[in-house]
Amino acid sequence: MEERRLVVNRSTAHLLLTAVVVIAGCSKGPDLVPVSGKITLDGKPLPFGLVIFQPSNGQLSQGEINNGEFAMSTRSPGDGATVGLQLVSIVCYEANDPAKKAQFAGPQTSLGRCLVHVDYTRSGTSGLSVVVPPEGKTDVVFELSSKGPGR
Repeated sequence: MEERRLVVNRSTAHLLLTAVVVIAGCSKGPDLVPVSGKITLDGKPLPFGLVIFQPSNGQLSQGEINNGEFAMSTRSPGDGATVGLQLVSIVCYEANDPAKKAQFAGPQTSLGRCLVHVDYTRSGTSGLSVVVPPEGKTDVVFELSSKGPGR
């Protein structure tokens, strides 16, 4: 598995987060529906990480992974995702481990080693997508392989 490290300066991260919050707060945006599910890696629940949905147009949504389970959030925790096709990426770095968060704190924060195949971290290479229907979807399942998508 390819190892990738990402270094983020705290002031840059704060600036980006502020910009996202300001842009997201400028309009009510589209209606959201509940979306949740499970993620496994080589047949076992992915213990932690983040799943990100990218619609063809509209706001990103994300869900924190906890023992293989996730619920999507767009504007507030658990409020869901937009209806339609979503391209999916999944990130899981050592720094996402709740037991190791303090180890990765500091002004030059390293996320540590990527614990899923790097192709899953980008929606264009993950091979993952989901169509969210108007009533929502609470049975989404993503089965990842440590060898990468389609392997």
